[in-house]
Amino acid sequence: MNIFGRDLLSRLRRRPDRTPRRSPWQDRAVLGVERLDERIVPAVTVTHWTVGASGIWSNAANWDNGVPDATHAAELVGTSGVTITLDSLTTNMTIAGLTTHDPSGVFADFTGTLELAKGATLTVTSDATDTSNTGFKWTTNATIKNDHTTDSILLTGGGSTANNKFSAGTIGSGNKATLYIAGGTDFLISASASALGDDLVIGKDDQGTASGNNWVTFHNQTQTLAINGGANITVNGPVSSLDNWLVFDTDTTVPGMANQAISTAASSSYINNYDKVVRSGAGGISIDTPIYNNSGSELQLTAGLGVNKSNATTGNNSIDQQGGTTDLSGGVTLALAQGFLLNGGYLLTYGTATDTIDLIGGTMTMSGGTLQISADNTANYGQLTVQGSMTWSGGTYQTYVQTGGVGRDLLNVTSGLTTQAAATLRVNGASGIGSWWVVTYASQAGAKPTIIGAQYDNVPGGFAVKSS
Repeated sequence: MNIFGRDLLSRLRRRPDRTPRRSPWQDRAVLGVERLDERIVPAVTVTHWTVGASGIWSNAANWDNGVPDATHAAELVGTSGVTITLDSLTTNMTIAGLTTHDPSGVFADFTGTLELAKGATLTVTSDATDTSNTGFKWTTNATIKNDHTTDSILLTGGGSTANNKFSAGTIGSGNKATLYIAGGTDFLISASASALGDDLVIGKDDQGTASGNNWVTFHNQTQTLAINGGANITVNGPVSSLDNWLVFDTDTTVPGMANQAISTAASSSYINNYDKVVRSGAGGISIDTPIYNNSGSELQLTAGLGVNKSNATTGNNSIDQQGGTTDLSGGVTLALAQGFLLNGGYLLTYGTATDTIDLIGGTMTMSGGTLQISADNTANYGQLTVQGSMTWSGGTYQTYVQTGGVGRDLLNVTSGLTTQAAATLRVNGASGIGSWWVVTYASQAGAKPTIIGAQYDNVPGGFAVKSS
């Protein structure tokens, strides 16, 4: 799990409480899911793959009720030796559902391979009144494969987690494809979902601009999801004020079965965030994929999170924030294997509790952006502890101190703070704090920051400001 010799999960012990980027991929096969108008419920006929062997999707003889279409949902049946191949005749096809498990129990679960066709578009619709047969449900030990040099695309586009889930098997084998969650889809990753070898993209510019928010939620995992082949997770920016969410919720993993939500052996995999990444609930989990925050994004933590790795894309940091906001709330611990770079946007804490950035390796580097403690209510006078060292070379630390120095927020850097003249310390947004105020308990070195609203002086074990 953790190659740094220290257990990130054991350190997550506190219980707490935009421009969208268009996808660069072109000419790929598309598997889509669309939300049907719930007031008009078409009759859905289930058609099963009954040939008992490998074959071509478009051959009607391979199905008991004909080739899947807009009123026929596909239920895949077959053992591990069976490969169902989407051929060129399935280009731009719409079907009523795609499942790998027969809820009636008449047919055995599908454990074979679905091979995507080059350049094909397969749209899978979702009907809230029929969660057994419609939607995209990959729930057995089966594999989706792309053997073409041109990447394929899987596309969901509507429905709840009852319609859309990945709870077993592998999505993405062979050449890397792309799985889009779009059109107002709530998609669940849970149970024994084994491996993801495709790029996972939440939100798509030309899909579902009036269909609702898109969610991917990790919940009740009994094993860690392995991201293979250098695949990435991208949370695209909002379209028409509709948001895209990646959520690790209260019960992300099942205790005693999995404590890590995502693993990867690839040095390039990461989470590319343009909208919202959320860790909610209680306890602590870890992921291997570092996080890159773009302008307009939000990383929101109300429960413990460990990030085990870094890579070149994130500047060899576990978190690279070039814009957007990171929110810490309720005494949460963010444990990082290799540093936090704040180069833009905001790092905010909320409430009176002490939030912690625990640096297993690397440094907390603030070269831009704004740091503010107790951003929800300046009278809370909370605390942010940086467990490790910090270099403050630019950006603004906005702090608040009560008249007479009775109340103050506190930045506590445990292993040394280095400041440079380009850094700015803004006290109360103006002057008049009335007494000395120690910024950090750790040793402080370097040129003093620009002080707005106060004077600066060195004090033993840190530096301080007083009223101007």
